[in-house]
Amino acid sequence: MTTSRHTGLAVLLAPVPPMLERTWGYAGNARFLGACWSPPFDRIWLCDSNRQQGIAEEWESWIQYTSHPRIEPYLAPFEFGDAGIPTVHWFFLDRLRRQIAVGTEADVLAALEAEVLAPPCEPSYWCTYYDRFIEVKVDSYRPGIKPEEVESRRRRIRGEVTGQWLDGKLDSDASVRRRG
Repeated sequence: MTTSRHTGLAVLLAPVPPMLERTWGYAGNARFLGACWSPPFDRIWLCDSNRQQGIAEEWESWIQYTSHPRIEPYLAPFEFGDAGIPTVHWFFLDRLRRQIAVGTEADVLAALEAEVLAPPCEPSYWCTYYDRFIEVKVDSYRPGIKPEEVESRRRRIRGEVTGQWLDGKLDSDASVRRRG
């Protein structure tokens, strides 16, 4: 863990999958993203440096990331909330550097506000590949399934992709380009 140029944030040396924000349901182009677990809603709360915010239903991916054996040790000193446990800490993601930091809600929101003028961050090749991969996987199911089943499967697949990357089964932009 190292310190950030933003007061109150601790930069984690944890791996950050290149499609992490996508698996959490973020489709914007801001370079910086704040994310936390919202126990009352059992959803992810996202807020970016473009002042866009909202709740995402991608809880499978959140759990895959925060409970993965490669990530969990970095998160032990922090409280990200759970059923009946309030959220104290938020993630602060630098999408360009693929670096994640942790801070309180106030510290993360202050850091996002300080970065309002940051240039946008276009989605990586990985995010574009990931978006196509999800749609192909979802479309491969039998026709006639209910819309809520499609969304449920989409969320599950997003969580699986996060775990596969952390397990080394999906390794880099270059390997995806060679395969795809």
